[in-house]
Amino acid sequence: MKIIILSDQFGNLKKALAICDTALNLSAKFNSPDFTITFLIAKSTILFNDGKSALAANVARDAIKKSEAAKLIDRKAEAFSNLGVIYRQTGENSTALQVLQQSLQIFRSLKDRFGEQTALSNIGDVFLTTGEMDSARIYYENALSLAIDVGAEKDIAASYGQLASLYFYLGDYNRSASFSDSAINIYRKIDYKPGLASELGNLGTLYYILGQYEKALKYFDEAREQAVFLGDKYLQEINIGNMGSIYVLLEDYLLAQRYLRKAYQIAREISSISDEASWQGSLGTAQLALGDTATAIQNLEAASSKLKSAKDWRNVAVTYANLGTIYTQQRKYKSAEQYFRQALEINRNIRNAFGEAETHNNLGILYLEQEQLNQAREQFRIALKQGNQLKSPKTIWDACYGLGRVEEEAGDRSIALIHYKQAIEAIESVRGELVSSELKTSFLTGKVEIYYQLINLLYQLYSSNDNSGMMEEAFYYAEKAKARTLLDLLTESRIEIRKGINPDLLKAEKTKMTGIAEIQTQLTTTQLKTGEREQLFSRLEQLEDELRRIRTKIRKENPFYAQLKFPQPVNLKQLQKELPKNTYLLEYVLGKSHSYLWIIGKDKCEWLQLPARSLIAAKSVRYTGMLSRPPGVGAPIETYGEELAKLLITPALDLFPENAHLIIIPDGKLHYLPFETLIVPGDHNRKKFWVESHPISYASSASVFFFLNHRISPRYNYDLLAFGDPVFAVDDTTADVNRQLYAERGFGFSRLPYTSREVKQIARLFPGYKTRIFLRSQATEENLKHENGTLYRILHFATHGMIDEKSPERSCILLSIDTDPKEDGFLQVQEIFNLNLETQLVTLSACETGRGKLVQGEGIIGFSQAFFYAGARSLLVSLWAVADQSTSLLMSSFYQFLQEGYSGMEALQLAKLKFIRNSNRSLRHPYYWAPFLLRGAINK
Repeated sequence: MKIIILSDQFGNLKKALAICDTALNLSAKFNSPDFTITFLIAKSTILFNDGKSALAANVARDAIKKSEAAKLIDRKAEAFSNLGVIYRQTGENSTALQVLQQSLQIFRSLKDRFGEQTALSNIGDVFLTTGEMDSARIYYENALSLAIDVGAEKDIAASYGQLASLYFYLGDYNRSASFSDSAINIYRKIDYKPGLASELGNLGTLYYILGQYEKALKYFDEAREQAVFLGDKYLQEINIGNMGSIYVLLEDYLLAQRYLRKAYQIAREISSISDEASWQGSLGTAQLALGDTATAIQNLEAASSKLKSAKDWRNVAVTYANLGTIYTQQRKYKSAEQYFRQALEINRNIRNAFGEAETHNNLGILYLEQEQLNQAREQFRIALKQGNQLKSPKTIWDACYGLGRVEEEAGDRSIALIHYKQAIEAIESVRGELVSSELKTSFLTGKVEIYYQLINLLYQLYSSNDNSGMMEEAFYYAEKAKARTLLDLLTESRIEIRKGINPDLLKAEKTKMTGIAEIQTQLTTTQLKTGEREQLFSRLEQLEDELRRIRTKIRKENPFYAQLKFPQPVNLKQLQKELPKNTYLLEYVLGKSHSYLWIIGKDKCEWLQLPARSLIAAKSVRYTGMLSRPPGVGAPIETYGEELAKLLITPALDLFPENAHLIIIPDGKLHYLPFETLIVPGDHNRKKFWVESHPISYASSASVFFFLNHRISPRYNYDLLAFGDPVFAVDDTTADVNRQLYAERGFGFSRLPYTSREVKQIARLFPGYKTRIFLRSQATEENLKHENGTLYRILHFATHGMIDEKSPERSCILLSIDTDPKEDGFLQVQEIFNLNLETQLVTLSACETGRGKLVQGEGIIGFSQAFFYAGARSLLVSLWAVADQSTSLLMSSFYQFLQEGYSGMEALQLAKLKFIRNSNRSLRHPYYWAPFLLRGAINK
C-alpha cells in the first residue's frame, strides 16, 4: 500500500494503477479477499483522481459486494466512503449523502475514529455543495475535533481547508483566510501535495472575491501546476476554470473563453456534471460580453437545467443572475426580475453572501432601466452595505455607480458626484494591485464608462456654475481613463526590469520567446495541413500565456519594481507649464450621450461639449474608409470631411491662432482618423485641409505626451540607422511563404523595391560617417540587435509591417530571412519591448504600422507602445497601405525638412503640403499623404 500511496501522491497515477492491477492478480491467485478489497478501494481512488468517475464507481461497488460476501465490514465502510465522494463529484448529492451516512454508521459501530473523521468530512462536503451551511459547519467541526484527538495532521489540515471554504461562502473572509493559511502550512510541512493543491486553489478563490485578481491568478496557477504534477484532472479543471472566471471579470473575454473551454472539456472527460454545467454557464457569460447573445442564452439555460438536477444551488443562482442580465438588456423586464428574484432566494437560502450582494446590484440595474428610482436606490444601498461588509471591491463599485446614476436621474448632482468618485476609488484600488500590463488594460476597459459618466456630470455642474475647478477635475478624470497602462510601462522602462532576477526565470523567458518565434516561422510554410495549423496556433496561445505569467513573475521579483512609484495622470496646470508657446493640446472624450473636447494652451483652457460617441464614431469610420481608398474609388471626400470637421473642430477654430502647433489626444475610433484631412474654411471662400493651417501630432494621452516630452535626448554619435528592402525568402520569391495564411489576415510578402531608393535618398541627407544602412540580405534582426540603439538619433524601417489587431503581441516588422538565421526575421512586438533605444524618432514607413488592437480607454496597442517602452521619444507611423513609390517621396521630403531644422511635426506638415500642391493632381489626394502620423513628444 505504501508504494501505491506514494505513486498516487507524487503524480504517477499510471504506475499506481499498474501496481494495483498486479496486486489484484496476485490476490486472485492466493484467494485473499481482504487483500483484493484493499486494492480495489485503492484502485477506485486512483481512477477517481484520474478523472474516470464511472470506472471508479464500478470498482467501488465491486469492493462493496466483495466486502459483504467476505463479511469485512470495515472494508465495506471504506468502499462506501469512496463511492459517496464519487457520487458527490458527479452531482448525485442525495445518493452521496445516503451512502456516506451508511459509511459513518459502520465506522462508529467499529469505533474507527479515523474512518469516522473521514466520513464526517465527506458528509460536510455534500452539505456545502447543496448550500446547507449549518449542517456543513457541524460536520466539519466534528471532523476537526476527531482529527485533533487522534493527531492526524493531514486530516487536521483537510478540516481547516473545509472550514475555510465554509466561511468563505458565508462571507467571513478573515476566518476563511486564517483556516486556509493553517491548512497550507501543515500541507507544506508534511509535504502532502494533493491537499496543498486543493488549498492553494481555495486561497485563490478568496483573493478573487476580495478583488486581488493577480494574487488569485497566482494561487490558481500554482494549484494547477500541482494538479498537473499529481495527474489530478479534477483539480486541474477547477483551477483552469477559476482562472477563466477571473479573466471574465478582467474583461479579457477571448482569453477567458480559452480557459473556460478547457475546464469544460476536462469536466466532461471526468464526468463532473456539476462542474461541466458551471463552466458552460461561465462560457455563456463570456459569450454574452462578446455579443453572442443567442449562444449565451443557450449555454446558460442548458447549464441551469443540469445544475438543478445536481442540486448545485450556488451555480444555479449564478446562471439565473446571468439570464436575468440578458433579459434586462433585451428589455424583457418581467422575465429578468423573475430570474433575479429566484437567484436572490437561492443565495439567501444557502447563505451565499457575495451572490446575494451581486443580485441586489442586478436588481438595482433592472429597476434603474425602468426608471423606478426608489426601488433601484434601495437595491443598490443593500448591495453597498453588503459589499462593504464583504470587502468586495466589485460589489462596491457596481453599487456606487448605480447609486450615482440614480441620484443623477433624481436631480441630486452633488450626491451623484460623491457616488461616482467612490466607484472610481474602488476601481483604482484594485487596479493598483495589478502588475501585468495585459491585466491592467483589460481590467479598466469596461469601467471607462464610469469615468465618462463622472465627466458628463462635472460638465453639467461646470456649465451651470462656470466653475473652472470642475473643468480641471474633469480633465484629470479623463486622463485617469486614458492610456494608463502605457503610462505605467513608460515609468517601468526607467529601471532595468531584468536586473537581479533569477537566471532560471530569464532562461525560461528566453525559451518561451524562442518557442513562439519557431511557431511563427512554422506557420509560414505552405506544407501544413489544417489540423497541424490549428495545433500550432493552440501551442502558440499556450506559450504566449506562459510568457505573460513569466514576465509578471519577473516584475514581482525585481526589487526596483517594488519601489516604483507609478505616476498619477498629469493635471491641467502641470500640462500648461509644459506646453510651448503657440502650441495647443486638443483632448477628446467620446461619451455615450455627449462627447467632450478640451482646448489647452499655455495661458488658456476651454471645455466644449460635442455630440454623442455613436454619431462621431460612425462618421469617422465612414470618412477614414473613403480616405484609405485610391482616388476615383468611392464618393468624393470633401463633403464628408467638412461634415466631420463641424462635429470635431469647427467649435474650437477661433480658440487658437492660424499656424498654431496642435497635439491631438484622440479617443475611440478617432485614433484612426488623420485630423489633417478635415475640411475647414480657407481664404476667399476656398475650402482647405486642416493640415494647411497647422502642424499636427498625436499622443495617447496628455500624460503620455508629458512623460515623453520629459525624456532627455543624449548626444548622439550617429544620425541615422536604417533598414530597407529586406529579402523575404532565399530566392527572393514568396513561394516558400504561406500567402494564404497571411493574406486572410491582411498581410503580404511581396518585395518593396522603392524602399531601397527611399533609404538611400534619406541617407544622403546626413553625413556618411553618421549613418548606418542595411539593405536587402543585410536588413536582418541580427544586425538590428547588434547595433547600440542608444547611439542613433533616428531609427528608420522601410519594409512590411504585419499587424494582428486581435493579438497585438504577434504584430511584427518583417526583416530579411536567410537559410540559417539566428533570428527568424519577424521583429515581434515582444522583441521590440526588449530593445534599448534613446532615439528621438522611430519611423515605420511600412503599411498600417499605426494600427493595432483598439482598446477602450487604452487606445491602440501595438508598435507604438513597444517602441516608446524601448526608449523612443516619437514615432512616425502609417494608418493604411500606400504604394511604396509615393511613400518614398513623402519620406524623402520629410527628412529633407527635418535636416533643415524644422521640428518633426513641422517637417511632416511641409512634406504633406508638397503632395497637396503637387502638379500631379492624383497625388494631392489624402490617400497618398494622410496615413502618416507623428505620435509622441515634440521633437525640436
